[in-house]
Amino acid sequence: MANPKLINYIKTQLQQDIPRETIVNSLISQGWRQSEINEGFSSIESSSQKQDPFSQPFSTLSEYPERNINKAILVIASIIGILAIGTGIFGYFYLKNEKSAGSSVLNTPSVVNNTPTNAEKNDVNQNTSFVAPSPTPTIDNNAATSDDLWPIFDKNADALKNKNIEAFNATSYKKITAAEESQFYQLASFLYSEMKKINKDDYTNKYRDDNQAIYSTNPVREDSSISYSYKQGFVMFVKKDGLWKLLSIIPNKEWSISKSGTNETPEQIEKDLQEMILDSDKDGITDMDELCKGAQEFNPQCVKTDPRNRDTDGDGWWDGIEANF
Repeated sequence: MANPKLINYIKTQLQQDIPRETIVNSLISQGWRQSEINEGFSSIESSSQKQDPFSQPFSTLSEYPERNINKAILVIASIIGILAIGTGIFGYFYLKNEKSAGSSVLNTPSVVNNTPTNAEKNDVNQNTSFVAPSPTPTIDNNAATSDDLWPIFDKNADALKNKNIEAFNATSYKKITAAEESQFYQLASFLYSEMKKINKDDYTNKYRDDNQAIYSTNPVREDSSISYSYKQGFVMFVKKDGLWKLLSIIPNKEWSISKSGTNETPEQIEKDLQEMILDSDKDGITDMDELCKGAQEFNPQCVKTDPRNRDTDGDGWWDGIEANF
């Protein structure tokens, strides 16, 4: 039986004329399995048909070749630790969240405010965030030292350019196995071209300690014809076996509020968007996501962490870094 919260969420999005593909991509990015999503849509379709026998069912992914291609890329890319998600933007990262598979290592903060905000009610496609637009002065920023980690990024890009698995494995947290080689060769050129589009000069925010580093751009307001949005890029590195490795790359993370789903003033919309992108402790994950609010409210595998403590469970890894393990 489909999850009631999932069904409720899908219905709400469909009522706001949000495309099915956008809903699917948003749910997948929050940890829902494709089978669960399909079951949710099927439940809604079945209910709709019972009410109107002449109504047409929602189309499935398999009926659209271009969506089959996108789905195939998602499956193949996840094998080498790179995820492509699209609602008009390209995003990818070098390791899928192991904790989204059901781990509950992180501790729950002692005080959690679960009161829904206007931002949560209007949020359409809220993804994971990594750096807030303004610093929190009471928190040590652990700014990066003069040692620049971009050479790791460059070596990883060159490995993709040359389709060199050995060089890729030497610079990436995720290792390519023998069984994954063919998929690596198929996607390497495409991923290299996307990495070359990244402007390093835009990544002016750098947070680092002995185990991890997060490079990020400043959030930029980019409204579209259907939504009010902020976008931000980030690159994550971690130290493994004494060497720095590339963990994840997301050049365009997006948080948005549907224009058709709100009648708020511009000032209130901006306030809501600022709440969505806020990362108080600069640990690579937004306060909303840490509290399992907003879009994460519908993620059954979300684990609450403390938005004022970078390392909630005290194991040496920041909460946002662990979310990418």
